[in-house]
Amino acid sequence: SICLRIKKAATLTYDSIKCYFLRFIIINIINHNIIFDIDGYLYVLGRFKSLLISSDGEKFSPEGIEEALVMNSPYIDQCVLYNNQSPYTIAILVINKETLKKQAKDALQAQKIISQQLDVYRKGGKYAHLFPERWIPSNFILSEIPFTEQNGMMNATLKLVRHKIYCNFSTRIEDLYAGGGKQVNDNTNNTFLFHQGMMSIFSTQKRSFL
Repeated sequence: SICLRIKKAATLTYDSIKCYFLRFIIINIINHNIIFDIDGYLYVLGRFKSLLISSDGEKFSPEGIEEALVMNSPYIDQCVLYNNQSPYTIAILVINKETLKKQAKDALQAQKIISQQLDVYRKGGKYAHLFPERWIPSNFILSEIPFTEQNGMMNATLKLVRHKIYCNFSTRIEDLYAGGGKQVNDNTNNTFLFHQGMMSIFSTQKRSFL
């Protein structure tokens, strides 16, 4: 928490003090609550940290990996990493559907292409030197919607609101970890890709038996 002592003066009101510090808070602190009490204290509570935390307690800032994935891949438009004391990291991705459809003939190949975008940061890959491999995502979730200010997943300064993204995908995050999670060919991703016009591998197999 941050606590600021404000000198009381006739020109300082609840609203004017709150607005003054809000400019600083919006730029520097994301996802917070503001409380101004009767004793003249302004409290900023509940900052949401963006750090990844591994199962052994090691911490790592994800922004560099997220920015690299978006910058170096034509198939990834937005990226958020998740690891909250878990055995490995996962990524929540907003893909460039049109670009991916040009290269993938079905959902299985599409997921393989996305997986390859992550593999270049592992040992032997083009960008293996950039980040510790333990933080490179082992699996991913494909988001059906982009992260925007309108849906609350970005704030007014266009920064990701991580806790809202994590909350929105909480069930799928739990499913990935519960299922051993490193199997990239995820059924929910398959269904999403199928609805984007990429034939699901399961649908292809089903039809071959008809």
